[in-house]
Amino acid sequence: MEFTAAAVTLREGEDVALVTTGIMAHKVLAAADQLQARGISGHVLHLPTLKPLDVPAIIDVAQRFDRLITVENHSIIGGLGSAIAETVTEHAPVRVPRIGIRDRAGHAIDSRPAKEQHAVTSASNPAAIYRRDGPVNRLQGKIVGITGGGAGFGRAMALAFAREGAEAVAICDLNMEDAAATVKDLEEIGAKTLAVELDVTDTAGLRAYVQQIVDTFGRLDVWVGNAGIAGGSPAEDESEEFWRKMIDLDLNAVFFGAQAAGRQMLEQGGGVILSTASMLIEQHTQAYRTAYGVAKTGVVNLTRALAVEWGGRGIRVNAIGPGFANTGLFQRGRTAHSIPVEDLLSRVPMGRFVEVEEIAAAAVFLASDEASFINGHLLLVDGGWSANSSPT
Repeated sequence: MEFTAAAVTLREGEDVALVTTGIMAHKVLAAADQLQARGISGHVLHLPTLKPLDVPAIIDVAQRFDRLITVENHSIIGGLGSAIAETVTEHAPVRVPRIGIRDRAGHAIDSRPAKEQHAVTSASNPAAIYRRDGPVNRLQGKIVGITGGGAGFGRAMALAFAREGAEAVAICDLNMEDAAATVKDLEEIGAKTLAVELDVTDTAGLRAYVQQIVDTFGRLDVWVGNAGIAGGSPAEDESEEFWRKMIDLDLNAVFFGAQAAGRQMLEQGGGVILSTASMLIEQHTQAYRTAYGVAKTGVVNLTRALAVEWGGRGIRVNAIGPGFANTGLFQRGRTAHSIPVEDLLSRVPMGRFVEVEEIAAAAVFLASDEASFINGHLLLVDGGWSANSSPT
């Protein structure tokens, strides 16, 4: 028996070490379980994020296992596979398994003679330890609809859903150039797609988008209300136009999208609704974010209300609260208010921005059966910002 991983073929009876950092642990633990089910012994080695490599641990693993596979996100930890390969080559002049490192585009890198090769396979995408037809398919066959799917969180979610086996991923966006790029990547993964140009504050258009998904694919299993804007100004200077635009886009459109999706899900017998909220809610907020904070707090309470109403009828409703993110939308807002990066990160216990792939991983979890009893919940993915006793 064998199956294909990102760049290698694994066979029954092999002992495989899965090497990762803590942020990828959920992926790797799931991978180890799937390997075990296929007669391949998968052992997990966690390395501290952004810390020097534990050389003794790496050498021990290199000597004990048939193959090392690194699972990483280059935008977060960058080059784990290459670093381990160099460590093994320098410190372990013993026979260890073959190395097959991949670059960020997924192309094989192998600059050393075959007789000097050692073992590591690097997957540059968090979900790429398996191909799409591999065993990690938590959303197998699902039909997904996303608003704001052309860039940022929405794009990352769309691709993550497809990698997890979704049959079809529909996106809407105002920027059709971004949407086209996302569609191209979805098709390369193997998902069916639908892209619609839409201003989500057009309620009739939003309802038509939901109906188009159902007409095209037959149903709607997962709905993600993600489209939104950020920004703000001193409360005394906030214009009526900006206030109404923020509430209309970041709250009203989220409700009307969820309402349209919910009607379909009630008719078909169930589904999952997710919304992109914020960590800037309830107990924690920031200056110059009055309209934004009100809208996003409204999304959280909307989530709870719909969860109570629809939970007993087969629909789970949850929200995700991203932290400070390295996205164009967030960085434009930061630049507009001249907020230094150091000031923002000093308030985040983990000391970095959240990556879009980490938000997508949270969305996949909440949309999957792994979250089957999670309903009415705001999942904060903020690096501990909201747990900080005095964020300012």
